[in-house]
This record gives sequence, structure tokens and C-alpha cells, in this order.
Amino acid sequence: MNIMAKMTPIQTNQDDATTAILAAGLVKQYGEHRAVDDVNLAIAAGRTVALIGHNGAGKTTLMKLILGLIRPSSGELAVLGEQPSTAGLHYRRQIGFLPENVAFHDELTGAQMLRFYANLKDADRAQCAALLDRVGLSFAADRRVKTYSKGMRQRLGLAQALLGTPRLLLLDEPTTGLDPNSRREFFSIIRELSGRGATVIISSHILTELEAQTDL
Repeated sequence: MNIMAKMTPIQTNQDDATTAILAAGLVKQYGEHRAVDDVNLAIAAGRTVALIGHNGAGKTTLMKLILGLIRPSSGELAVLGEQPSTAGLHYRRQIGFLPENVAFHDELTGAQMLRFYANLKDADRAQCAALLDRVGLSFAADRRVKTYSKGMRQRLGLAQALLGTPRLLLLDEPTTGLDPNSRREFFSIIRELSGRGATVIISSHILTELEAQTDL
């Protein structure tokens, strides 16, 4: 099945001067199963884009291709001017990623966890406290992650994705477990990032939640 019938970019303006992501005939095959089937898209820098599709539509696989975690079976993919599967550390430092299922070390505090990720990404550790405050977790910064609710873990995941002021942010089902107030704050953060020129891709199976929050 053609993935584009199931996963639609809400915004792909090819008239912008800078293209953050360009895919042509992109395919990812696992045995006889095509997880990504002939995807063609151009996403301009600074845009917020929604990938909409049911579970199994290939949204996460496309994100893994963009991250360089897996290689395409065929077709072309350029992200921030590079081929993800062969790009080096400089490329990865420009990307923030929030997976659908966030996993942290339960015995570390929220602040320790964020500093750990800052070290991995070679990001300024001075960002950590500000990011925890931005996602509403300052009150729990010194609590162990095992005491966090699902929504709190999701907000901690967003904070780690924002480390280093990424040029490209990939968010896989990011509002899972968030209450209405946290969801509003989440989209406020996304608008700020887009306003600073970052490209944001949000994967979801819920169109009604994203259609008013992404570029049309």
C-alpha cells in the first residue's frame, strides 16, 4: 500500500528558499513488507508538519530514516543537506527526537537524567534547569524518575529533545499522557521553536488535535 495515502504532510511548501527534508521515491522494505512505499515530499525549513496515519502506517519508520537509524531500501533522502544514514555527529547534534515510548533510568532524578543527555549530545548543561522549568518540571527536578507519572515522563522527554537548540525536531505521538493544560503548553513550545526557524515534524494518528497547530 502506498504510504502517502495513509500519512499526509499537512505542509510541504517547496517555494521556500531552504528545504529541510527532501525525499524522492523513498522506500523501506522488510522482507515482503513495505513499511515506507514511494514517499515523495519536500519540507521547508521553519515549518511545522504533521504526519497523520493509523498505527502501522509507517510514520515511525519514516522518522527512523530521517534520524539515520535505518537505511532506505531505495530512493533518495536528504535532511539538512546531508544523507542521514552516512552523516556524522555534527548532523545528529542538530536533531531533537522524542520517541513514542520514552524510557529513562528510574533511579536518576529528572535533573540528572537531563544532564546525562546533555553530555551525550555535547549540549550546554546550563540549559537543563531552564528546560525543566519550560516543560513544567522544576518542582520535580530532584525527584527520581520512577516517581514520575506518564505525563511527567513525556514532558521530561520533550526537555531532552530540546537540548542543544535543534534545527530539526522529530516528535512521535508527543502528547500521549499529557493533560489538556500540558498539551496547550506543548504546542506553545512548538510555536516558539518554529518562530526561531526550527523545522518540526509531529507524528500522530489524531488529525483533529494537530490540524489547528501545524502549518497549512
